[in-house]
Amino acid sequence: DGLVTAVELVGVVPHFKIRVDNHDMVLHSWIHLVFLLLKLAETEDDRREIFHIVDRTKKLGVVSSDGDSLLHLAVNSTPDLRSTSFQDHENHNLFPSADVVSFLLRSGFNPHARNYDRETPLHISALKENYHRDIAELLLGAGGHIDVPDSMGLTPLDILKTHPAKLNALQV
Repeated sequence: DGLVTAVELVGVVPHFKIRVDNHDMVLHSWIHLVFLLLKLAETEDDRREIFHIVDRTKKLGVVSSDGDSLLHLAVNSTPDLRSTSFQDHENHNLFPSADVVSFLLRSGFNPHARNYDRETPLHISALKENYHRDIAELLLGAGGHIDVPDSMGLTPLDILKTHPAKLNALQV
């Protein structure tokens, strides 16, 4: 029941700047929670439970202050939360996460979703600091388009052209 309540709270749209910032942090925490739940899932029943939680969140249409969907956040390497355990030799980014992206896509998240800059998850994924071939392939396999312009007229292909070694790896 605690997770159901958390889903409902994620759906509350804030109106004041400090609450907007906190809401974004909650969304980043939420996507990290999905990551952890998927790592801890031992059975198909566990994954089905995670699906129901994620599905409720999807139906709320929750987005960040930039209009990023949870799928946008899952492909981004710069979330608000990082590992800072004293046991870690350095901070480790958990994202982008192919497991979370795959799960969100199978859960019905839209690979064509646009944030307020008209960027799709593929635009975010194409950035040099976010690029992972397996994630790009997941997004393209789910119907993502490499030729859709954002608000500045840039396509994911244009972004990939800024780092040719990665473009060659995608073999577009």
